[in-house]
Amino acid sequence: MGSVESQDLPVHLATRVKFEQATAAIEAHLNDVVSYYWHFVDVVWIGLSATVYVIK
Repeated sequence: MGSVESQDLPVHLATRVKFEQATAAIEAHLNDVVSYYWHFVDVVWIGLSATVYVIK
């Protein structure tokens, strides 16, 4: 059957499911971190623009 023996198939599938769940959780967390970063950058640009506008 390929590289996975028939008796190892349930273990292989369970490991694959756990890996896919962990990958999905990491991707969701990474998306949150990237979103927070860009919100922070937006706030910095708004503050910088407001400061330059007030100084002019």
